[in-house]
Amino acid sequence: MAQILWRDAQGIEGTVALGATEVRIGRAMDCVIRSDDAMVSRHHAKIYWGGGGWVIDDLGSANGVFFQEQRVKSHLFKHGDAVRCGSLWLRFIDEAVLGGAAAEPAGAPGAMPAAPSPAAPAPAEPARAAPATTDADLEIRVLRRRLEQMQTELRVFRSNKFSPETVRKLEDVEADLLGIEVERDHLRSKVSGLEVVLAREAGSLKVQRALEIASKASEAAQALTDLLSSVRIEVMAAEGEFDQFSQLVPRASFELIRQSLRDASTHVDKARELLRGLRAVNET
Repeated sequence: MAQILWRDAQGIEGTVALGATEVRIGRAMDCVIRSDDAMVSRHHAKIYWGGGGWVIDDLGSANGVFFQEQRVKSHLFKHGDAVRCGSLWLRFIDEAVLGGAAAEPAGAPGAMPAAPSPAAPAPAEPARAAPATTDADLEIRVLRRRLEQMQTELRVFRSNKFSPETVRKLEDVEADLLGIEVERDHLRSKVSGLEVVLAREAGSLKVQRALEIASKASEAAQALTDLLSSVRIEVMAAEGEFDQFSQLVPRASFELIRQSLRDASTHVDKARELLRGLRAVNET
């Protein structure tokens, strides 16, 4: 449990336990930590859980929030930190650091009391998760807590170094970058899926194209076979007709023409054999 010990310029002091709701500081009646001193604005500051630790933010006060006498817009508390809001002193106590023992803060120079008044009853806190059962789980929790603390420290640093408008723009840029990274990962996933589909479809197209070529080759082979059969018949008919006129043609010319017809018949036979081989390849 964490708590704030406070004391104002009139010597009024008290203790406030930090819980789920934010704690407002100022002169207004709705403030949890109140002071009637004019150095404190009506709504001077607020304390809230920032994800990685307790944070105090200046709410635009006239006399500011000071840590180690340096004016800050925001500050991430660590155990024992003393902060001044105008004339009002606050000290942050984290009993988790003390192992649950009662804490007596050291006095701030000329302002914090040496021994604060008894603490007011703290509001009930929500039940905490059970402790980690393995070293790996414990390390993950520690790292996650450290990451949250670093994020909170970054927000506090920005609020101290930049104007609220600049901080808002930086946060918007970070949100845009996160969205772009998510969209990039989504597009990478889609591209990978499309590459798989393209590879699969490309294989199907190749097979389909090969089947089309094989079908056309088969048709061409059949047409050439039929044509060669006709040519062979014509050659055989020419040989029969030519033999009838063998006595009218000079012997040398007769032998030359007859050899040409025989060669043509042989070439037709070879072409038919080649076409049979092509058809066999197409059918396998």
